[in-house]
Parts: sequence; C-alpha cells; structure tokens
Amino acid sequence: MKKLLVILLLPFSLYSQSTQEQIDSLRYYMHLELNEYRAEHRSQKLEISDKLNDFAQNWAETMFKTGEFKHSKRPFNSGENILDGNDYSPTSLISKMKSHWILYHWKNSPGHNKNLIWYAYTKVGYGFYKGYAVQIFE
Repeated sequence: MKKLLVILLLPFSLYSQSTQEQIDSLRYYMHLELNEYRAEHRSQKLEISDKLNDFAQNWAETMFKTGEFKHSKRPFNSGENILDGNDYSPTSLISKMKSHWILYHWKNSPGHNKNLIWYAYTKVGYGFYKGYAVQIFE
C-alpha cells in the first residue's frame, strides 16, 4: 500500500506548486524507501535533518527559478543528488517507475548510488520544487 500511495503522490507533488504538507509527505515516503535500500546494502539508517531539508528545498527552488541545473556549493562536508524531472510527464513517470522514480533514477547512476548507500553518511535532507529534486547527505 505504501508504494501505491507514493505513485499517486509524486506526479501531483512535483508538477504543481507543492504545499508543505505534500513536501513533507514526499520526504517521508522517500526516506522510508531510502532506508530500506540502505539496509539491503548493510548501511545504517539515515536521520532526517531539518538543516539539510532547508538547504535541499532552497536549492531545488533556486534551480527552478534560475533554470540552472547544477550542484550547489554546499557549506558542509556532504554529498548531493539532484534530478531535473521536467523532462518527464506524470504518465511516463508511472510507466518507468519500478518503485520510487527518483530513487530508481539515482540507484542506476554509479555516483548517485554511492551517495545513497555510503556508510559514513548519517543524515539526509530532501527538497522538491516543480520537477526538481535534491537530496543532501552529511
């Protein structure tokens, strides 16, 4: 049932002006799946950080507003995954999705996947804004 809820929530959340409640819900489900994935790779569970959530959210909004898809200049020792979902329609997202489409995309990229399972990371933050997704690790 969790996976079905995520599938229905994603296209609406990413392609409209997301409310804080929608962002929090998306963070919650992505975090559950990320920790399940980390457990499969014998990595410790990550804790959600308000500081990292704020940074990731601000960066997702900045990328949308500037139209520049690039990594941020993070003031802390961390990893970062970014995704521009503007190339996907909600219909194609659902058809491509095996579980959670953002994590699915990052799992299939060696550099992004390394961030997902890196054992030294203990905290994570998520940001979502109009098709942009940001994940910050510390």
